[in-house]
Amino acid sequence: AYEATFMHNSILDAMANMDLDSISSASQAREILSESIPDAQTREFVLTNLQMDSKTKKYTWKVNVEALRYGISEGDLAKFPVVPGSVYEGPVLFVKGSKSRYVRKAHYDRIKALFPNSEVEEIDTGHWPHAEAADEFLDLLNEWYARPELQGLEEGHAMKEQGQ
Repeated sequence: AYEATFMHNSILDAMANMDLDSISSASQAREILSESIPDAQTREFVLTNLQMDSKTKKYTWKVNVEALRYGISEGDLAKFPVVPGSVYEGPVLFVKGSKSRYVRKAHYDRIKALFPNSEVEEIDTGHWPHAEAADEFLDLLNEWYARPELQGLEEGHAMKEQGQ
């Protein structure tokens, strides 16, 4: 099982258990979430998923919290099904935060087995480099996409069975 499931479940539980009908401001939501999500950076990232309907002034989540809870606890997100012998042969860039515990160097061999043309780049952040260091993240992506070997690639590289 994915080691981070407990953390994800606790975040999703906090989101699901928030009485959105009683929320009158983002700061109130922030205060309520601070009880169950003590890390300010994580809490702020979660709050990027909170939206207010301009007509009703009611708050909702942009994401389907219940679907994510199911997917992480019982669905395919929990199982990460991999067809034996399949690989994705197209270019792939994994960007991880160097302080994140999710993708570790111990995982790199498995990543290379599934994505042989992959690279792993690290940014000096936690789990959300795209939020914690947005400019550096975008620079890294832009540099990667601008590489000559990536120009003119067809869209939709498919998973292929090894040996084909």
